[in-house]
Amino acid sequence: MVQYHGRITRAGKKRSYAMGGEFPDTKVGETKKKTIRERSGSIKEKMVYAQYANVMFKNGAKPKKCKIVSMVSNPVSADLTRRKVITRGAVIEVDDGGKNFKAKVTSRPGQVGAISAVEQ
Repeated sequence: MVQYHGRITRAGKKRSYAMGGEFPDTKVGETKKKTIRERSGSIKEKMVYAQYANVMFKNGAKPKKCKIVSMVSNPVSADLTRRKVITRGAVIEVDDGGKNFKAKVTSRPGQVGAISAVEQ
């Protein structure tokens, strides 16, 4: 903001290129992605619903595609926990062939279009 003769005003009007994108509330469900065209023609995939996550294990075993059972908590916001929104840093419960355990999300599902997690 700029100050002109005692009044605080905007230096220029709002432009369409300065707009932000919409926030995809990534939740647990049948996998669904939304493709968005970004500046200069690049494409970004936003994940709307996720059914699977790529999980890295503590013992150094090969990463595995595991089914997401539920979203446990999201330390970013109590509102996101209540709405069961998966973001980076959220704790999810995954199923690895009958064995359920918790994992922390390390990717950004709203920007990448995939969920990567690390076993807790």
